[in-house]
Amino acid sequence: MILRTEQVEQAICRNGICIVVTVYNPDISALKGNLLTYAGQAETLVICDNSDTEATRQQVIAMLEDISNTVYLSMGGNIGIGAAQNRGISHGIATGHEYFIEIDQDSKLPPNFVEGISQAYSRLLEQGCAVAGIGPVAVREDGFVYDDQQINGSIVSVDKTLSSGFFFSKSAFEHVGPKDESLFIDYVDWEWCWRASKKGLTTYVDRTISIGHMLGDGHRRVLGFNVGLPAPIRHYYQYRNGLRLFWRGYVPLSWRLKRVLIMVLKFPIYACLVGNGPKRCRYMFKGVVDGLLCRRGKIAL
Repeated sequence: MILRTEQVEQAICRNGICIVVTVYNPDISALKGNLLTYAGQAETLVICDNSDTEATRQQVIAMLEDISNTVYLSMGGNIGIGAAQNRGISHGIATGHEYFIEIDQDSKLPPNFVEGISQAYSRLLEQGCAVAGIGPVAVREDGFVYDDQQINGSIVSVDKTLSSGFFFSKSAFEHVGPKDESLFIDYVDWEWCWRASKKGLTTYVDRTISIGHMLGDGHRRVLGFNVGLPAPIRHYYQYRNGLRLFWRGYVPLSWRLKRVLIMVLKFPIYACLVGNGPKRCRYMFKGVVDGLLCRRGKIAL
């Protein structure tokens, strides 16, 4: 059944939109500033807290006292972004929500973001599109645009997109299934998009809408290329999960081959040219070993 735009918008108004925010050891002031950019745009904010210590969790709870429409869920430690998102979405479904937006702690939303992204979603449905979800263009503070996107007046289909700012429905989530918790962090969002495609749903990006977003410590220009600067431990998950996803047939072959090439080329760059080389090497090597052994979840230190 194809829903008309007004039917979708009425359902959104009736049930409200639930924003699921995943946080991990956040800078409390920065987190509050980001939350305030969208707290008034949705009915409910579910804060899924992966923070390591009880002291940090109490700081998050205290900060949320000034924001009335929040629900706080402690994960009791870092259980990974996929597991935290699954719990937040499950809570939203249990409390009657049918539409969701995922956000991470480093993202802020422009005014009217929720209205704009939900209207774009409903227009796609009216056109008969089978929609997994729709996301914005993510832009760094210095103007760098992630995923080779452009900011123009079009909605485009993509094979994957970032989870931050991603709008989707309860029905799509239940059709595709929960996030892959075994990946723990890196590529959780992309894997879900690829799995959605396997099940007949398409992911979109609305190029008229952008959000501020920061990945890790930004990027550095090395040998003519923009190289991301994640925390060293993230190399473990990037290398391990890249190898684990290599064997999944629904992951695009072009991505799998490109990822292996990138992992080979980036090894000497991260080892020698961007700092913390020995530490980065240890995590990359362990990621390769554990990827080949198909290990899951949080790194075993």
